[in-house]
Amino acid sequence: MLGAGSSPVMLRIHPQFRQLVPVLNRAIRQLNAEGRLKAIFQRYH
Repeated sequence: MLGAGSSPVMLRIHPQFRQLVPVLNRAIRQLNAEGRLKAIFQRYH
């Protein structure tokens, strides 16, 4: 995934929460598809 500055962005999840990775990935893909992820990055850049 690329942030607003086209730099890779990664999240680390503690191993005890690895079952949440698919849910988080779906949410991130949805935010990106709706253009909301870009807005979030722009807000904090």
